[in-house]
Amino acid sequence: MIKVTCEVKNSQIASLEIKGHAQSAEPGQDLVCSAVSAVTFGGLNALRNTQQNLNVEVQEGYVLITRSGEVESADEVVLTTILTQLETIARDYPKYVKILQKGKLKQ
Repeated sequence: MIKVTCEVKNSQIASLEIKGHAQSAEPGQDLVCSAVSAVTFGGLNALRNTQQNLNVEVQEGYVLITRSGEVESADEVVLTTILTQLETIARDYPKYVKILQKGKLKQ
């Protein structure tokens, strides 16, 4: 199962952790894992300024994005988009993706 943990502070994403494997099919055939990877890495590629107040850690089956201060509004949109897309996958595949959100995002 893929577990996504999102911590929200001051109505903004403070950290986003994605870990695990969906195991919905054999490796190389797992569409749920592929979808989560595509959303996550597409989002990481869209972040403009990971050198300033955004820290990104990537390992096999693990991504952690943390912020240490204010980020550009474009990067805030990217982080929110990543979470929204992962929520859509989790809604459609609850057996394979679980999301835990601590705090509330501004609407």
